[in-house]
Amino acid sequence: KLDDTTKAKIDNAADQDLSNLTPDGKKQVKDLAAWNVVANNGTAEKVLGGDTVKYINGDNIVITQSGKDFTFATKPDVTFNTVTANDTITAPKVKA
Repeated sequence: KLDDTTKAKIDNAADQDLSNLTPDGKKQVKDLAAWNVVANNGTAEKVLGGDTVKYINGDNIVITQSGKDFTFATKPDVTFNTVTANDTITAPKVKA
């Protein structure tokens, strides 16, 4: 005969496909799937399961997505307030 503690564990076990999870159980699974995201030396932000992280173009930067792959590149035509070159500039068409 099963004792009450063992019976409760069996009765409350999740199905293999997790189809019988309660809302609290689903939340716990999502929380366990969390990860952190941080830019440079900023503060890490927790990303919970089901959350979306959004990458946004910046000045002179273009971000493209193909499925789960992201490409970060400079735009073909860029604008800077100031550019400093240390010793030599070698370019056939530098406009100043």
